[in-house]
Amino acid sequence: MSNGKMLLNKAHVRAYILSRQKEIRPGWAFKNVSAQVYDDLNERVRLWIDGSLRRHPSKGKTFTQIA
Repeated sequence: MSNGKMLLNKAHVRAYILSRQKEIRPGWAFKNVSAQVYDDLNERVRLWIDGSLRRHPSKGKTFTQIA
């Protein structure tokens, strides 16, 4: 990660992954989420936001679009 800041709440991400796995993959039960998953998701979100900032129209004073 380039700036060292975690954008995501690890507890919420973990809870979401564990709850969704029961619905999406009911035959595959796991109880842990790797630290690499948090790092990868955080990096994807950071890149998504950075790209959206680069493509955002230069008008107004409010960030309004995720692209």
